[in-house]
Order: sequence, then C-alpha cells, then structure tokens
Amino acid sequence: PELGSLLALHPALSARDDQLLELLAAEYRQLSYQQQRVWAVLAQLANRPVIPGTVMSPPDMVDAAVEDVRGELLLTRRSARREVECADAVHGQPRIDAALAAGELGRRRAIVLAEACADLSEEHARRLLDEVLEGAGAKTATELAARVKRVAIALDPGWAERRYREAVRTRRVIAYLDEDGSATVSGQNLPAEQAAAACARLDAVADAAKRAGAAAGVDVLRAELFLGLLDGQFHGLSRDQL
Repeated sequence: PELGSLLALHPALSARDDQLLELLAAEYRQLSYQQQRVWAVLAQLANRPVIPGTVMSPPDMVDAAVEDVRGELLLTRRSARREVECADAVHGQPRIDAALAAGELGRRRAIVLAEACADLSEEHARRLLDEVLEGAGAKTATELAARVKRVAIALDPGWAERRYREAVRTRRVIAYLDEDGSATVSGQNLPAEQAAAACARLDAVADAAKRAGAAAGVDVLRAELFLGLLDGQFHGLSRDQL
C-alpha cells in the first residue's frame, strides 16, 4: 500500500529519463502485489459454496466461481476459468502467494511454480520451493520453468510423465474469431510425437509446393494445407496431388 501511494505521486509523464526504468520496476512490483489481491478474491470464490451452508464438491465450487467471475468481469468462459484456476493454485501455496504479494515474483513466474507444485507431494513441493523460490524473480519465466523441471524430476522421476499424460488426456481443438475478422484454430495438449509428425508433413508438402512454383510464402502454404486438410478440401489427395 505504501508503494502504491508513493507511485500515485510520481506519474510517468513527470519522471526524468534516468528515472523511468526504476519507476517501471516499482510499478511492476506493485502490479504483482495487486495481482495477488485479485487472485485472493478469486480463490475465496472458488472455495466457497454459492449458498452458504450448502455442500458442494470442489469442482462444482470452481465451476460456479467461473460463471460468477465471467459475468462480473465480462470475460470469456475460458479466460474466467484460467484466472480462477491460477488463483486457486497460487493461493494454495502460501510461500508463492507471499512472494507474489511482496513483488518478488511476477504473475507468470508464480504460475510456473504453482503448477509444478500441484503435481508433487507436499514434501516434494516444499523441497522444490526451498531450491528454486529464492532468486526466482531474477530469472525469466522460461529459465525458471527449465530449472523447476530439473529439480522436480530429481525429486520425483514420474513428475514429468504424469504432467504429460494429464495434459494429453485434456487435449482439444479450439477456434475463435480474431479482432480483424479472421479466425484462429488451435490444437492444444496434443501428443508430442503426433504433433511433430503433423508439422513435419505440413512443412514437407509446403516446401514441395514452393519448389513446384507456388507463388505464396511457405507460412501461407502451410496455413492453406492445414485448413484444406481439416475442412475436407484435400481429402483423399496424394502428396503429389496436393
């Protein structure tokens, strides 16, 4: 709160050039503090029955919270669920929650740590945080995720396989309209080997089309192939026919 009051007196427009990076770092710490407060509210919503005194299962309470948050903040159901689940995961790890509130972690780093702990025993989660929490804010989220993975596997060799199997179990295809009217289609949590093979096939056929004289760039050709194979336009065609 004290930092927020101080920052309110120092808007960016009034800062000297040599103060801007320091001001940015301070605002980013404050953003982490505020993120923790938002997530604390969401976590409470996710762990309370809609009607006080009634009995609801944890998944049902999360589902109800998602609908409430979606309506209150005007989010999509997917965005609301992501926020509620992140809030619940971070709030369930008091050390991560405290580091976020103190501005020692940003949003993405807190998510990396909380999601890793969710797949570990309580003892292994404690040891993981003993190993990686200090100094986590000085790493990029990618660097932190790589370190977390090494430590988690050393603590629990089955950790990575469990995470992979659970992700693949929830695989799905999503599609949505972009702001410019175009559309995005995405496959999520796909088996890695099949996804790699699918991408390699798109690359190979697009490269062959390019060599055969196609005027479009390789990215456009890959997109045309991707869509044509999905919507049936290219159904039954050999690679040469494609």
